[in-house]
Amino acid sequence: MSLVPRTLFWRNVLVMMALIALAEAASSVIYLQYVQKPRVVQLAALTALYVDAVRASLSGRSSAERAAFRDEINASQRVRLLPETAAVPPFTVPLSPAVRLYVRELAQRLGA
Repeated sequence: MSLVPRTLFWRNVLVMMALIALAEAASSVIYLQYVQKPRVVQLAALTALYVDAVRASLSGRSSAERAAFRDEINASQRVRLLPETAAVPPFTVPLSPAVRLYVRELAQRLGA
């Protein structure tokens, strides 16, 4: 028994299936490179901008003002700021390539 079909019809079907699979793979790569990657890089840049803005707003304040500002920001429940003395919770980077790219870009932009 051979894996290659004997009739021309089934050979054509096999070729079409291979071409469809190749087109799907190529479109996935193109989407990741030209759509997903720029979005992730832009999100990392925006996040770094927000972090720098919060750092700048906290830099000239006293510790009591920083605590009040932190409490005000934490009350919005959109962002959670930790005190300077608090231990950073453990964080593991997920296996998703987009998330790894985001973390790498953000660390590069923040100088971490």
